[in-house]
Amino acid sequence: MENIYNDLVSVVIPTYNREKVIKQCLNSILNQTYKNLEVIVVDDASIDDTEHVVKSIKDSRLRYIRLNENSHGTKPRNIGIRAATGEYIAFLDSDDTWLPNKIERQLAFMKKNDYTDVLSFTGVIVSNNSNQKTVIKRDLKEGEHIIDYIINEGWVQCGTFMCSSKIAKKTEFSPTVRKHQDWDFCYRLSKNNARFIYLEEALTVYNMDEGNNQISGNRRFDLSLKWINSIKKDISKKNYYSFLVHNVTTNMILSNNRKKALKIYVHALQNRAVSPWGFAKGILKSMLLKHMN
Repeated sequence: MENIYNDLVSVVIPTYNREKVIKQCLNSILNQTYKNLEVIVVDDASIDDTEHVVKSIKDSRLRYIRLNENSHGTKPRNIGIRAATGEYIAFLDSDDTWLPNKIERQLAFMKKNDYTDVLSFTGVIVSNNSNQKTVIKRDLKEGEHIIDYIINEGWVQCGTFMCSSKIAKKTEFSPTVRKHQDWDFCYRLSKNNARFIYLEEALTVYNMDEGNNQISGNRRFDLSLKWINSIKKDISKKNYYSFLVHNVTTNMILSNNRKKALKIYVHALQNRAVSPWGFAKGILKSMLLKHMN
């Protein structure tokens, strides 16, 4: 595809202790078929050799910002958003990568749809050690709330996001959310009347290596509960309990809160968030996990 646009795209990359993988991440960006980029790495006070690795890459498009103290949250992304000078902002975690034509394909898609306050997201390739799985979902239905879409489809990932700089700077990430940060960003964007569009191509490789320190991978179900309860008023009961079933119950059981998990399954069945067969599978899972724990 010929590059017919020349808008500057800012890429925001938060990082912490990623000396072993960040070079691969940055190379996947700097080698994009679309060249008009600025790449902003915001280091959340790494204590490894991340800074040296980033600074060893000689490319005028690359900027490095280091925080004095680890923030344990969304501060690096917000600093990157504020520092961005592009017409568009894209996001990528420092252990993930993009396919070479990701920006080119997504920018063309956004230009074709021609909306100002918009977030575009794409399919994703989920990588777990030697296994990879391509995940491509449906587009949003007319009038469908983004959180209902996320809960129903089960996948919206920050490394696929590209949005107008204007709406990103207006919205930013919540400074208090510790889990489901990308989903919460979508929720905050919806409050600012953003439009969401889905490109049905897998253009980001999401690394699910269980040995890394991904915030999204932690098992604290209380953080999931805190987040979903903060937006409960804006979603249906069905989707509220569907979220709990898929994002809370397993970790509840593993944390010896089996009765609370079973209560969620009962409410989910009552609100049609699970089928009778899904309810039965939930009970079976509870029994199995209890004996494994």
